[in-house]
Amino acid sequence: MAVANRRLRQPVIVVNNFSASIMPSISIIIPVAEHESCLLALLEDLAKYAPHIHEVIVVGTNACPPPTLSAKTDHEKSLDIRYLSSNRGRGLQMNTGAEHAKGDYLWFLHADSRVSASNISELEMTLKKKPDALLCFKLAFYPENSLPLKLNAFGANMRSFIFGIPFGDQGFCISRPLFEKTGAYPVCTPYGEDHLYVWKLKKMAIPVKTLQSTLLTSGRKYIDNGWLITTLLHQYLWLKQLVQVCRIKSTKRL
Repeated sequence: MAVANRRLRQPVIVVNNFSASIMPSISIIIPVAEHESCLLALLEDLAKYAPHIHEVIVVGTNACPPPTLSAKTDHEKSLDIRYLSSNRGRGLQMNTGAEHAKGDYLWFLHADSRVSASNISELEMTLKKKPDALLCFKLAFYPENSLPLKLNAFGANMRSFIFGIPFGDQGFCISRPLFEKTGAYPVCTPYGEDHLYVWKLKKMAIPVKTLQSTLLTSGRKYIDNGWLITTLLHQYLWLKQLVQVCRIKSTKRL
């Protein structure tokens, strides 16, 4: 497993008045796929809030290790970043990051997420009130938040608020001891590790809370592959997985 450390420095922003001794200790874990192009923008966001972040762990695959920042982009940042590699699979990559994390809380972000001051502030406040819940954010798309993408975000947010089943790109945050207790992300699935993990938490009566601030995620796949085709594919895969979970539950009751 490859590991690299990098500390970057730039002016930072403090979004709460908590003293360093009482601020939640947050490790951010970012799985990176092949040909990932959005990572630098996310790191630029996170660097603004470095006092609130214990560490950032970027996990690539053995076939495609995560890119370290070049001298061209390495300008006055202040994040403590570690780069890891694991076998392929987003669930496995996130679990690998969690195994190496040192913070009290694990915040799983996709590489195409964009983080704001309101995300950081509300997350810290809620961790103090609900330390034993899985937290996530409302969802919105960028860069082209068109009406179809707004409809997708609305549907995801309603599902999250009403049924407690969020998407992984809504930025799951959970305490490290609770993550270890729940057995981490499933790794024997080609997709939907986020949903399977949430269903496992619900079975264990662990609350899922969606925060009011909005976490941005890229809508590029809808733009590149077509909104209708991509939406229908995601709904098909989600419903297929839901049916499989329900069948397993029914079998266990018999």
